Amino acid sequence: MAKLPPKEVYQQLCIRLRHRIEFAEAVLISSAPKWQIVEAVSLQGRKAIETIAHMCLVATEHSLGELGIPKDVKKHWNAETIFERLHKKNISVLPSPSRMKKSSDPRYKAVFEGVPENRLTYRELIALYQMCHEGLHDVNPYRLPESISYYEGLTPKLSQGIIRIKNFTWVHFIGIKGEGFAVDLRNTNGLTVVLPLSKIAELPID
Repeated sequence: MAKLPPKEVYQQLCIRLRHRIEFAEAVLISSAPKWQIVEAVSLQGRKAIETIAHMCLVATEHSLGELGIPKDVKKHWNAETIFERLHKKNISVLPSPSRMKKSSDPRYKAVFEGVPENRLTYRELIALYQMCHEGLHDVNPYRLPESISYYEGLTPKLSQGIIRIKNFTWVHFIGIKGEGFAVDLRNTNGLTVVLPLSKIAELPID
């Protein structure tokens, strides 16, 4: 099967990320037992961060070519390993959280404006990844007899983690040296939109 271009792969990952976030949000407000909520949201949170790690690899390929991806991360699925290797290679290719607003320039439809307070570093993403891992295992009753309080204590942490992941990625751009993508995980039409950065300036006024 022919290899898909980076933009199409990135779009597929973005759609998957959106569904993970929306599923976790739905579980958090469900009436399921706390232990089920914690386990389901922990799994989706952890997989969401793995999806973000893979998005970083695809953006690296789009910007620097396939040879730009460090050889020792190409086949990794573990987000912690990927982020650590990218950091070690000084490859800064994380999503930059943004908001889309109407352009004051009449030639263009919209502009992307950065939202610095929603940014996450490699280290912060790894910390979230590790926190999500806490809820994946059953509680040993001999170690933590009060398992209900354990799950109740972890639920707000997971909820805040999903919020941080959403704020970090829902609208973002990502790239290296001016090459990359602008993304809206769910636009006003309910669609996940991924555009090359070079196309943003070409958006016409309706």
